[in-house]
Amino acid sequence: MKIAFSSGRGIHCGRMSALTEGYRYIVRTPGVRGGNAIVEGTRIGVHDIIGLLQNGETVDSIIVSCFPELTRAKVYECLAYYEDRSSRGN
Repeated sequence: MKIAFSSGRGIHCGRMSALTEGYRYIVRTPGVRGGNAIVEGTRIGVHDIIGLLQNGETVDSIIVSCFPELTRAKVYECLAYYEDRSSRGN
């Protein structure tokens, strides 16, 4: 499966706020990974997952080879979070 990305501004959130509100698996915790978005219960950053997808990994290969503790739902939510932030300019 190929995944297309919108124009890559990345995730740049300078303030700690409810930016993860509405996401079941994405959280931001001060002092963990610089306060950047991570998958809840892990130290895996949303940007880690997005980087792997942008470099050709598939959702399945991420789960099998890279982060077996993740589910497909968590990987897809990372993608949704990234796309939402990109479309808002954050």
